[in-house]
Amino acid sequence: MKNNCISTDTGETETDEEQKKVQFEEWEDGDSIEKGRQAHDKSTIPVDRIKQLTRNASKLFGRRQAHDKSTIDRIKQLTRDASTLFGSGYFTADSTGTGMYHSLTNKWPHLTLTLFFTITGWSALIGLGLAGWPGETNGHNCYEDYLTAEGCFCERPRPNRIMAQPVNASSNLIYSFVAVFLSWCADTKRFPNPTWWSSHINLLTQEEYFTLSFGPVLTNIGYSSGFLHSGWTTWGDKLDSLAILLMFLWLVLFAICKFVLMWKGWSVERMRLASKCHAVAFCTIGITLYIVDFCNAFYVNSLFEAIGIFVLSEIIVRYVYSVCKNKERTSRGWIAVVSVIFFCAGYFVQQVTQSGSKFCWPESFLQGHAIWHLCSALGVFFAYIYLLSDKFTMRHRATQPINVDDILVMVEGFHQPASVE
Repeated sequence: MKNNCISTDTGETETDEEQKKVQFEEWEDGDSIEKGRQAHDKSTIPVDRIKQLTRNASKLFGRRQAHDKSTIDRIKQLTRDASTLFGSGYFTADSTGTGMYHSLTNKWPHLTLTLFFTITGWSALIGLGLAGWPGETNGHNCYEDYLTAEGCFCERPRPNRIMAQPVNASSNLIYSFVAVFLSWCADTKRFPNPTWWSSHINLLTQEEYFTLSFGPVLTNIGYSSGFLHSGWTTWGDKLDSLAILLMFLWLVLFAICKFVLMWKGWSVERMRLASKCHAVAFCTIGITLYIVDFCNAFYVNSLFEAIGIFVLSEIIVRYVYSVCKNKERTSRGWIAVVSVIFFCAGYFVQQVTQSGSKFCWPESFLQGHAIWHLCSALGVFFAYIYLLSDKFTMRHRATQPINVDDILVMVEGFHQPASVE
């Protein structure tokens, strides 16, 4: 059997260590890497095969020979090639070289992180509500002037309750539900389509940091807005505004990362650098915004500017990439349209149901601001799916890339014990 990287009869390799490393500069033909991603994303099938490698080698060669140096060298070599193919974060050899284990100790990293923030945030809301919502009431005076004061969102606040506006406050759970669902999708790779996660080349599918950080940022909007509608405190008002701004800051920095990669070229190293730069910039700017706002240096209200920058960046990335760079980039544009429709519909309903309008029903279970929460959460959901639908093409820079089919065939050969005559 021909193999570019591994010799099947001995532990020797046909090429040196440098030729085993696959580097990408710009992407045009993604067949090889897409096959590798598809193989990896079929749950943990390749991982399970490699985990069985030592036990199957014992059946093939006998227990003693399975621990011979040549066999151990072959197992170590297969580990290095699998790490090169799927990313070093997925596979690790133990100290003896005879066993394999998945380096991600948590099977649900996205879901665990998002649930941690969700449970912590909403538990804090309930605890503060039981404590009587400490802190001064915000300047809207919504407990008395909820029908006339701007920013009271129509529903009559009930004093001395955990949730002063029960409908508006509880409707924020939709943000947390969407965040948990998207985290589940990132862990299972089942929605919207398994092939999207395996074959679509973009920052969401290639860099785990982006999918890990998106869930906590989204669920933060839920309980932060809940603080406002539950206690009507000054600090709750600040947290609500900052949480929304933080989400669009994440999206703006994400679009900037794509824009830079569009010009510099897509590669594994550059995408990892982009994720690090995004994390540093997001944390630095985000913490600065919180400090500045809570220190009353000035009122942070740049939401519409952030939305405009994000939309403009997406338009530039979507169309200029093909015009200026003459590269192919496909996505589901209709999903972006659906996202915009939800945002516009929710904003319209909120505006016509403001306090004092004829469509404001303060005692009703149907509240316009709660509809805004629902529509905006669905808008963020479809925006995420739209970003996930991005598919950039790629070109291999290496002259001898790893032959994915040969590696998997070899692993399959070890997985199926040969009959002993």
